[in-house]
Amino acid sequence: MQSAILSASLRLLLLIPLGLSARITEAQKSVRMIEIHSDWGGLGTPQNADVIIRWKDGVFVCDGKPVNAALVDGLVATLEIPIIGKPDLENLGVTPAWLKAHVASAEQKLPGKFSEASASQKELFATSFTDSALIANVVPALFQYGRLDDNPYAKVEIVFEDGSKLSAESHSYYPFLIPWRLSEKGEETYNANISRALSALMPAHTVNKERLAGQEFVSALAEALMLNIEAKWNMRGVESRAGDALASLRSAYTVERADINPYHSQEFGESWNVKGPHETNLHAILHRPSLPANVFDELILLYDHNQVQGVEAFLKVGVKYEEMTLSVPWLKDYIEQHPKENVYIFQVHGTSFGGHAMHTFALDMKARGREDLIAEVQAEQSQITLLSIGAADWLLFPDKHMMLWRYGGPSGLLKWTPSDFPPGQCGSYQSNYGGCSGRETMPDGTLVAEHAFRSFAPDRRTPLRSRASQAAIAGRISLSRRRIRCGFCLRALAGGRRACHHDSRVSNGEQGAQRQRRFRRTRSSR
Repeated sequence: MQSAILSASLRLLLLIPLGLSARITEAQKSVRMIEIHSDWGGLGTPQNADVIIRWKDGVFVCDGKPVNAALVDGLVATLEIPIIGKPDLENLGVTPAWLKAHVASAEQKLPGKFSEASASQKELFATSFTDSALIANVVPALFQYGRLDDNPYAKVEIVFEDGSKLSAESHSYYPFLIPWRLSEKGEETYNANISRALSALMPAHTVNKERLAGQEFVSALAEALMLNIEAKWNMRGVESRAGDALASLRSAYTVERADINPYHSQEFGESWNVKGPHETNLHAILHRPSLPANVFDELILLYDHNQVQGVEAFLKVGVKYEEMTLSVPWLKDYIEQHPKENVYIFQVHGTSFGGHAMHTFALDMKARGREDLIAEVQAEQSQITLLSIGAADWLLFPDKHMMLWRYGGPSGLLKWTPSDFPPGQCGSYQSNYGGCSGRETMPDGTLVAEHAFRSFAPDRRTPLRSRASQAAIAGRISLSRRRIRCGFCLRALAGGRRACHHDSRVSNGEQGAQRQRRFRRTRSSR
């Protein structure tokens, strides 16, 4: 590794414009000392190191050992070249030849993805990794994310014989620890050659040496590319594992996205239990041509023994939830007037508001202090349409009144605002914003007063319930809850955001919810 870094650093000199050679020679001769400080802090044992290189008796030395003058020369040169204002493929070393040479190693950085990948998926990744135009679009994402518990730091200062200095420092956790802030110029530069040159001057095992040399770059690029092609990758996986099911769905719908996974969220599945039972499902985002362009079905069907269960049943009866959604006049008008706001109709194992959703709802309403709603919702569970709009989950009842179940952001509250739905405690799948509600609307779209019993219209089929009958319902809640729990031993969803990619289990269901929101994203052309 050390010899490889040395060779790479020497090659840097060949990349420096010839016009700088005289300046480099002059600067190299006048260097008195180089001070390097490198440290790391985060989730683990802090590390730090100081490296001092001095000009002594005609040679550069560090801890009594000679240092190659060409490496010093290269570091000075990289600090003096013009600013690189954004990540540059050539500067990063990304060329068509480099991409072709690193396809295999990139695949090895994603063992969770490739352990069960189909030939079609492998071909997609290889083709994408060697596509320079695609990689050019992916690379910026490597320098635009946030990370916790990883705080590297590096600083270098070059002192010349005349007392002048050149220095740069980095607090970055991105590949090559770029960008660097040049203290003399007061600007940032994405020059990875500074990192390489600095790494080459560090003794073996110095903290951050490998990161400065770009050790993490192939892995980071592979992960960023996989996120970019994830929808295509997942679709190819489904085509190889359940092509017949996709063909049946495509006879009536456009399949926008599809994946086979064990993810769970508040609307479907069951929170992870290491003892099981576990379940894998086909997840698909569908669009029927007769629906408004922003209305989709979010289909979740059991995948068992290499077969998707319930496709034909969905094609026959799933339309009733679509029709129900568009049967509410004010909601239909809202959907048509807000074409950029997508509406997802859950279709889970032959129903919309499934068993896990009911279980989660019961926990949420108990935590919210609205136990009075649990038995009422359970009584109409099979007829309720569960809608996901923005960050909100809505229940649509057969009589066309609606209830805001929960929300995790300001979007999806339809014609209302967060002030109409004060944040409420949830029983599970906690959210950092909003929470659980239970507030209802009348069939005409009028918002019912907070925590007030509804007055039904004369033509409503469900009779008006008195406070006494509501109390009677509340008295049966414990029994209802026991029934819900007993029913769930027959169905389960395993995993969350990375359940099938890393350790096959997850403890935070919110990761699964976030994953599902990403899964729902459809093409902007709609």
